[in-house]
Amino acid sequence: MKFLIVILLFFTLLNAEGENHHFYSKDLTYLHLSQTQSKQMKKILKEYRKSRKIYRKQKEKISKLKQKEFLNEKFNVEKLKRLDAKISTLTAATEIKFLQQIHKILSKKQRKKFALYMNEWDSE
Repeated sequence: MKFLIVILLFFTLLNAEGENHHFYSKDLTYLHLSQTQSKQMKKILKEYRKSRKIYRKQKEKISKLKQKEFLNEKFNVEKLKRLDAKISTLTAATEIKFLQQIHKILSKKQRKKFALYMNEWDSE
C-alpha cells in the first residue's frame, strides 16, 4: 500500500506546472530512463491515475454495500467475505496492470533497480 502512496506522489509531481523533466529527474533518475522511456512512463502514470480514480469509486461503492450489509439484522459473513474479496481483486488488478506496463518498458537492469526501490519503500 505504501507503494501506491509513492505512485500518487508521482502523479502530483507529474501534473505540477513547469517541465515534466522535473518529475523524472527528481524521482526516477536512478533508472536512467531514455527519452522514449520517459514519455512511456508519463503515459503509464497518467493511465494509472485514471485507473486509480475508477478504483476508488468502485471501492467506495463496495464499502457502502458492506455498511448496508452490516446494518442488517442477520450478520452475513459470506457476503462480507465476497465484498472484501472484490475489493482485493480490484486492488490487485490495478496494481498488476500498472507494474506490467512498467515492466515492459524497463530493461532488465532497470527492473532490478525499480524492484529494489519498491522493496525499500515497502519496508518503511
